[in-house]
Amino acid sequence: MNLSQLSSQTTTDSGLSRLVPNSTCFLVERWGQGTTYYPERDAGGFGDLLSFTTLEGILGAALLTPDVVRMFRDGGALAPTLYARPERVASHREIFCVDRALVAEQYARGATVLLSLLHRCSPAVGRLCASLARELGFPVHGYAFATPPGGRALAAHVDSEATFVLQVAGRKAWKVYPPSPAFEPDSPMAFLRRTRTARPFEFSSPATELELVPGDVLYMPPGVPHEAQALAAEPSLHINLSVTLEEV
Repeated sequence: MNLSQLSSQTTTDSGLSRLVPNSTCFLVERWGQGTTYYPERDAGGFGDLLSFTTLEGILGAALLTPDVVRMFRDGGALAPTLYARPERVASHREIFCVDRALVAEQYARGATVLLSLLHRCSPAVGRLCASLARELGFPVHGYAFATPPGGRALAAHVDSEATFVLQVAGRKAWKVYPPSPAFEPDSPMAFLRRTRTARPFEFSSPATELELVPGDVLYMPPGVPHEAQALAAEPSLHINLSVTLEEV
């Protein structure tokens, strides 16, 4: 699908036009080209898509496994046994399910909650992802990140997907580095498999520093190294809309 086809699919009420000021200009000038910050894209802070209350309801209303809900603290993943318990689903079978009380306990200790499949848990996010998928021509998936005050989930890393970050609540400080010269646009997963085995991540150029507040959007193409931390004064909640450019 070429850019002219993508541009013809965008409308004033499209999902993309909610995230960027001009969807046609974005597709021609910014899509796949570079990190772009769009402040004040939603006066309501995307509160119709997600809130802390909504997230708590999702965590408490369904039998979610550690594949769907993960927790991170200071750059490392927590063991699922710290926030999930075995549940019997048949007389002879048990599965680990996320326990909301244990999640709250680890969150109070500084751990970030990462909810995958947000597009399936939230009808509003699902509609937005479906609209973006039609306009961009690639699958779009939603993720929620809830981070306590001062918390940092992941160390600096790259993603194989193009990402739209939607700040919902609180403020988060981001460091975004220039794309790695080793990144291969036609094969992002091959690059990711190589770079994620190397620690620590080394950058030759200084980062661009941004502070996202509710209603802001940050777009990052694949292969852009980045890291983020909630400010000390308040918790942060943001949505990642990840555009999968290569089947894995």
